[in-house]
Amino acid sequence: MREDVRKVFEEAVFPIVDNMDSEEPTPLEETQHFALTVHLAAVQRAINCAHVYGATRRRDIENLRWEKGAVLEENLRPNLDESEQQYFHKYCNLVAEYMGGEGLDITGDLSQPPVHYRVDVRANEDIYIMTSQGPVNLKKGSVAYLPREEIEPYVREGKMEIIRHT
Repeated sequence: MREDVRKVFEEAVFPIVDNMDSEEPTPLEETQHFALTVHLAAVQRAINCAHVYGATRRRDIENLRWEKGAVLEENLRPNLDESEQQYFHKYCNLVAEYMGGEGLDITGDLSQPPVHYRVDVRANEDIYIMTSQGPVNLKKGSVAYLPREEIEPYVREGKMEIIRHT
């Protein structure tokens, strides 16, 4: 559990649990009853916020897989705790397992069919890729004319950029 979420529980939930351990219950006055009701509502709100926070983090981590690829960049690692990094790797394995079982690549842009089958790309780093035409070895700054669907993962990872559609 993340430290900030743990702090919410320590401040809101644990004091009530500790007070419930008293041996003799004392009659509550109306103001005490009201205060306890408000406190319990605040606890429920804190718990709901923790659930929303967790769901939002999971969605953001899953989006990282689709936007950046299966490799977690070094500059993003400090923003994720150990359990979130494990979740990222398990999610990547799940996507890879599905793609392997179905025999299709779902990591490309599926929102619309490509307008241009081949594109000019510029390498942002030295890169060696295997295409349907055979191996392609690109040096940083070099330009190549390649099938769009084969270079999309490298564009998402920032290793290449599309410079012209033809």
